Amino acid sequence: MTNCQIAVSVHAIIDACSAVLNWRLFPPQRWDDALAEDRTEAVAIAERQRRCHIPDDQRHHPKWRQVLEMLDELAAWGLVRLAKIRWRIEHDYCELKTGLGLTHFEGRSWNGWHRHVTLVSAAHLFLTELRLTSPKAARVS
Repeated sequence: MTNCQIAVSVHAIIDACSAVLNWRLFPPQRWDDALAEDRTEAVAIAERQRRCHIPDDQRHHPKWRQVLEMLDELAAWGLVRLAKIRWRIEHDYCELKTGLGLTHFEGRSWNGWHRHVTLVSAAHLFLTELRLTSPKAARVS
């Protein structure tokens, strides 16, 4: 496997829209040299991480743990409030994937992946702002 582009995200949501507050790379277990079964495999994994410019502190953690860490971080910023609006998140995630190309990234580096999700998030924010302030302008003919 030469690619690692799975993410975990936390969104701010209201009835009309959502916005990504935090993204985390989700390296699978096979991308974590600390979890390798032998030294040779660990060296190969470390080299693959180096080639892809994945920072040394990026390790495999279960998704639930990453979400809890992000929520703790956002709580420290005063941005966490529990809500039951899963539909909004699913809708916006679908828009990020299908309309804005979130899943079209085929690069091989952490830096490239990070730039891609940042630009997709910025495009989503722009379209959301346009949709909320000028509904007619946001319609596609």
